[in-house]
Amino acid sequence: KAKAPGAGAAGAAAGFESDALFAQIKGGIAADGANLVKAIKGVYLMKITGGPDGATKQWTIDLKTGTGSVTEGTGAKPDCTITVSDANFMALASGKANPQQLFMGGKLKLAGNMALAMKLEKVLKAKAPGAGAAGAAAGF
Repeated sequence: KAKAPGAGAAGAAAGFESDALFAQIKGGIAADGANLVKAIKGVYLMKITGGPDGATKQWTIDLKTGTGSVTEGTGAKPDCTITVSDANFMALASGKANPQQLFMGGKLKLAGNMALAMKLEKVLKAKAPGAGAAGAAAGF
C-alpha cells in the first residue's frame, strides 16, 4: 500500500496503520475539544482488529467530559462501541469507504448509541491541522 507523505508511515510500520490517525485525532481534540464535547456528548470505544499477527487494539475517545481525550485501551464507560478492522477504519477515515456499506456488509459492528455512531464523521474530522491532504480532499 502506498502511503501519503507525512502519513506517519514510520509509526504505522511498527503496528497498526490507525495508530497515526488516532494520534492526529488526539491532536485535533486537544485543539478543539471543548467544541467537540458540546457537539458529540458521548464516549466511543473503538475496537480495531486485524493488526499485526491478528492483534486487536482498543481506543477510548471521550467527548463527554472536560475538553475531551483520546486514550489507548479502555477508559470511561462507552456510549458507543465500534468494531472495525484496521484497514477498513483507515479506508473509512480517508473517505474511501462508506460507513453504511461497511455496516451492512458486516465489516463494521456497532453496539450502544447508534445516533452517536452517526456523529463519528465529526470525530474523524477532528484531526490536527495539516494532518493529511488526503483526508482533507475526501472531506474529512
